[in-house]
Amino acid sequence: MTNPRRRKVWRDVWAYPLRTMLVVLSIAIGVAAVGMISGARSMLTREMTRAFQAVNPSNAILYTQPLDLAALEVLRALPTVSAVEGRASMTVRAKGGADEWRNLILYTLPDSTQLQINTITAEQGSLPPAPNTLALERSSVDYLNTSMNAMLTIETARGQTQEIAVAGLVHDLYRLPGSFVGGGFAYVSQDTFVALGGDLRFNEVHIVAAGDRSSAEVAQAVAQQAQQALEAQGYRVDSQLVATFDQHPLGGIVQAVTLVLGIIGVLVLVLSGCLVVNTIQALLQQQTRQIGILKAIGARRSSIVALYMQVVGWFSLLALLIGVPLGIVGMRWFTHVIASTLNFDLVDPSTPLSSLVLVCVIGLLLPLLAALWPIWVASRITVRAALADYGVDAQLATGPLAALLQRINFGSRSLRLGVRNAFRSRGRLVLTVLLLTLASGVLIAVLSVQASLQRTLTTTMAYFGDDVSIDFVVPVPISELSAVLDDVAQIEQVEFWSLASAVWVRDDGSESKSIFLWAPPVATTMLRPTLLEGRWLTRADTRGVVVNTYLLDTQHPIHVGDTLNLRIKGQTSAWTVVGVIQGVPNAVPPSPYIYMDHTAYAQAFGEPGLAQRIALKTTAHDSLTRSQVASSLSSKLKRAGLPFKTAITADELQTAFSSVFTLLFLVLLVLAVLLALVGCLGLTGTLSLNVLERSREIGIMRALGARRRNVRAILLVEALTISLISGLLGVLLALPLSRVLSAVIGNALMQSPLVYTFSYAGGLIGLLALSLLAMLFSLLPARRATRLPIREVLTYE
Repeated sequence: MTNPRRRKVWRDVWAYPLRTMLVVLSIAIGVAAVGMISGARSMLTREMTRAFQAVNPSNAILYTQPLDLAALEVLRALPTVSAVEGRASMTVRAKGGADEWRNLILYTLPDSTQLQINTITAEQGSLPPAPNTLALERSSVDYLNTSMNAMLTIETARGQTQEIAVAGLVHDLYRLPGSFVGGGFAYVSQDTFVALGGDLRFNEVHIVAAGDRSSAEVAQAVAQQAQQALEAQGYRVDSQLVATFDQHPLGGIVQAVTLVLGIIGVLVLVLSGCLVVNTIQALLQQQTRQIGILKAIGARRSSIVALYMQVVGWFSLLALLIGVPLGIVGMRWFTHVIASTLNFDLVDPSTPLSSLVLVCVIGLLLPLLAALWPIWVASRITVRAALADYGVDAQLATGPLAALLQRINFGSRSLRLGVRNAFRSRGRLVLTVLLLTLASGVLIAVLSVQASLQRTLTTTMAYFGDDVSIDFVVPVPISELSAVLDDVAQIEQVEFWSLASAVWVRDDGSESKSIFLWAPPVATTMLRPTLLEGRWLTRADTRGVVVNTYLLDTQHPIHVGDTLNLRIKGQTSAWTVVGVIQGVPNAVPPSPYIYMDHTAYAQAFGEPGLAQRIALKTTAHDSLTRSQVASSLSSKLKRAGLPFKTAITADELQTAFSSVFTLLFLVLLVLAVLLALVGCLGLTGTLSLNVLERSREIGIMRALGARRRNVRAILLVEALTISLISGLLGVLLALPLSRVLSAVIGNALMQSPLVYTFSYAGGLIGLLALSLLAMLFSLLPARRATRLPIREVLTYE
């Protein structure tokens, strides 16, 4: 019986090529989606770690005021420190092909061979570059709209302009594209650095721990001890970047985001399983008599189950042949996008074996598991019942729903028949609606996530009320700053702030990571915080602080009235929390902030009459005015001998956030489209099966004079009815799903949920897109229905 069984399986697979194609494609899309995400997750973890370890990464980078060699020797003497290197940098304004001034951070390189920590690689040209040239970090090329051998106009620290040639490209793993961070990066020789007005003292310290470099506790401890040692010598530390040897600083975010994407990929595969159920049920219904005959000649129930499971197995194997290569292509595309974004190279682009095995196992087992129950149920039929079956012939629905449908008396006859036909096979209708509901729900949820991302961005930008902010390397006399500002037009309002770094020394002796400290005037209009507890600062708060929610954690809760022991500038003093405000995602990942009154800060730390930041509003709040003011002010400050650290406009800050959000949205949208494609394939399969079941009915209609366009209209109305029901249910599903996705993605990127908003426009787009796709994907079964020969269909059983 081996050969007859094999021939039957082969005939069931290929008797209806369209049905087989739809099932295979739907499974293949699910396999490709899961393969793309799971493979990318494994490859990114492997390649990020490999690339990170190849540069001998530091455990901590301290951003400080200028240090000399003696300060580095103090750090080298610490028992927890294995190696220390200093880097000197300065921020200038540069203009490339876009004819627009942009921030550019210049690093000086005495000799690239001397760099042992966080090493960089010359891809074109040499390091250090020749005098009066620079080597541009490769991720900054597009940001500055320039290229090799092109000329950049640099505004020097003295406010003059100088043409410098791009003589090389280098790769520095720690540098992200300029659009993400609001500035480019370049490397020059010491002579060029000095000629441009740079200070050769170090303002970055790269430290390797002496203990276990893979331990987060060791990395945090060496950063804190190094900061304490510098502050004890009178040096200021602005911030820290802490990392372990075995994980890129952004590796955790990538893992969290790919996990969310992986869940959506699994949903695609589950939806394809629903289509398998639909198809196998129709096949079993069509072959009820065959099952009865098999039982009559002695076939056991297990044999019948095995027979039809082989059919599903063929579907799975064919899908794997298509889906696995597509998944590999998608995986390489996705990893390339992430690698380009995070500025690292894929040394080994091979597909991880574990991911390949996982995809093959899931792609084989899920369809089999989905089909097992309907096959098991169908195999229970008795011989008598099976032989008495009249074959495939969809019956009109009965019950209250049928009575309600019969009352439909509006519209054309084709419209009424199309609506009623949608409910004739209720089991298949439920599975099809489930497919399309999940597809439309995820699509609408993704569009709502995009709306939430945009609202989060808007909320972030609304938090900062300034149009231009300029930070200085060291505190500068306010009187000198005011003299420069008086000569700059188009400035409406100015505030002077102090900046510092703080460490929270907890009661149990543990210490927090480096915390940004901002000291604006108490009546500032450059911040619009949302108070969650307590109040904002007043002039009476000589020892009061306001903290944002990123400083809070479950192990060390903070409430209004609590006392925080803060180490600032090497001094530990007690400050009382007077308010807690909602943190905004000012970075990825975001940073904890502490706010105190500018006057109170100046009195406590001996900086009266000094400021380290200018926050200003322009007369017109457009990008052109902001850019003009930033450029004019930076030039005047440099000519006055007041070199600044950074000058950022609100537009540059918004672009940096938008770049991250846009990339994430595009990846989510790709997966949502895959879901929609599987759902529409399911609809096509349902309509094709309906046409198959109603072959005699269609033949009778044609024999009685129905035109092809009438038959086509019935199928299109049926598809539209199913899509509208699914779309409305998809909107309901998208309401909780979009909220969950917004929370998960927000926590992964910014340690707090996105500012949630439901996209009603996205709901409308989802409904329209689903309706259009349903009409498009119903054309093939409608075409088949109109081309059935009347003679053949009247004899069909």
